[in-house]
Amino acid sequence: MLEAAERAAELWQELAADGIELGDFDAGGGLGLAYSGEDASDLAPYATALTETASSLNATLLLEPGRHLIGPAGTFVTRVIRVKQAGGKTLAVCDGGSNDLLRPVLYGAEHPVIVLIADGREELTVDLVGPLCEEGDFLALDRRLPEPRKGDLIAVGLVGAYGRVMSSMYNARPLCAEVVLEQGTWRVSRERGSYADLVRNERD
Repeated sequence: MLEAAERAAELWQELAADGIELGDFDAGGGLGLAYSGEDASDLAPYATALTETASSLNATLLLEPGRHLIGPAGTFVTRVIRVKQAGGKTLAVCDGGSNDLLRPVLYGAEHPVIVLIADGREELTVDLVGPLCEEGDFLALDRRLPEPRKGDLIAVGLVGAYGRVMSSMYNARPLCAEVVLEQGTWRVSRERGSYADLVRNERD
């Protein structure tokens, strides 16, 4: 990323030499998330280097670290409605699926998954799947998790950036509710969808 910024700075200087003046040096986003583990990235050297580059150009530095900032702020919570065996695998069928969280099937994204209140259970290799009866309807595949049971709550982490905005009412499934946690309390920020939402714009 810093190499790309250096190349952009070289182009900036070439344009300036030709009389083309620029004002903003936009380093873009590019700050990803460690979906499969702890994020050990040290942003201070990165920010320092970009600041120095922009200063050398007398430019205003712009950054777009949206996903890096907002991704960890979102968690998708779903409930196990059934556990079954199929093809030699343990499948935990959840009430939330790919219409709620599309990234796993669309990008192969592996979000962190936690079975809430499952202390002392044996770990199994589990597929977390949704209720849509689609081959691509899954939240996680081949995960080592405590043995899932009907009624368990599953927390899928790091969904703040592309969770709700990529969700849909596919297969006539209303959108889930959205809750905000702040200052030790919580509030519903978006009501659960309804059947009326599905047919609101239809005409006889």
